[in-house]
Amino acid sequence: MFQRNAMHLIPAALVVGTVHYASTSAFFACPRIPPDKAGNLGYLLAGGVGVTICAMLGLYCAAVDPESRALWHSAATRMNGTAPATDTLMAWFLGYQTWNLGVTLAIPELQSWTNVLHHTGAIVATLVACRPYANAYVPFFFGIVELSSIPLTAADMARDLLLPSPAVKTAAKGLFRLSFVALRNVAWLAVGTSLARDIVAQSRESGTSPVFALTLLGCFTGLQFFWGWKIVRRFLASRAQAPVPNV
Repeated sequence: MFQRNAMHLIPAALVVGTVHYASTSAFFACPRIPPDKAGNLGYLLAGGVGVTICAMLGLYCAAVDPESRALWHSAATRMNGTAPATDTLMAWFLGYQTWNLGVTLAIPELQSWTNVLHHTGAIVATLVACRPYANAYVPFFFGIVELSSIPLTAADMARDLLLPSPAVKTAAKGLFRLSFVALRNVAWLAVGTSLARDIVAQSRESGTSPVFALTLLGCFTGLQFFWGWKIVRRFLASRAQAPVPNV
């Protein structure tokens, strides 16, 4: 199945890579942008394009495309069914994550263990899904959850652009916190539980071990809640340090 639309993989990486190169060059050429911020702004803009494409494809698969929606008909179609639109989403997601892993390994400031683990695991998960495996869940895990990354990108770019008003950054950060907890914690737990049940059910029918798939799902789930805990902790800390208004 993946081979049928594999031609999308290279364009995905090329599109994001081209945006990265062009925007970085433009930011460096702009006299109003500090040189130490130009490189990161180029990376943020390219990443924002990547996650936006994945998020829009995920929404299309989940809400519009009839073949992708039909994958939810039964446990068999959820785990073994295929759809051209989800295939395209996987290819774009794989291209974006491959680019992001390469940039992460090349830039020391991005080389945190969580970033490397996230991008590497995302590539592995995509390759597993290409078998095909659990394609009904692809629109959510590879697409819809990336909606939370869009306001994060906006907030980080507003920070590096040194905008005179903090309104954009504040609004984007607030939207990021809400969308992350809603999508990557609350909704993730519900959808992940459904996926775990389907993994176990299929393993019983096929006589295969569910350990690898459940471990991969567990690692990603733990990572989402680790990030969610950090987001909530930082928010509470910032509220504790905020001045108390006069009553």
